[in-house]
Amino acid sequence: LARAGNVSSLLAVQDEINSQESALESLLAQQQALAHETSYGTVSVVLLGHHARFVKKVKKASHGFIAGLGTGWRALVAAVNWLLHAVGVALPFAVIVVVLAGIAIVSRRRSTRRRTAAAADPPATATS
Repeated sequence: LARAGNVSSLLAVQDEINSQESALESLLAQQQALAHETSYGTVSVVLLGHHARFVKKVKKASHGFIAGLGTGWRALVAAVNWLLHAVGVALPFAVIVVVLAGIAIVSRRRSTRRRTAAAADPPATATS
């Protein structure tokens, strides 16, 4: 504005200032609209805990007695782990079955004793 010597150059500078201000206002309005839209955006998060498995490097397959012994040991450990897991799953049910079977056996013995006791005692008859 200080360098503008005549009115036409002053008006040209003023027009440029006005166009820049309107562009700035347009960008600010666009920024506000985008900020409002992104506040409703969906974010998906995947969290991995301590139980995440790491991929191990696969060793080359080796053949021979030592390799077979290692494979057999891993198979034995897996079988024992599976068996202990199965026993752990079945144990609560087995306890309930044993308790119910014990109650059934005791009640059957009592009823058998009552029947034998009733059969051993002769009925009382009236004698004159």
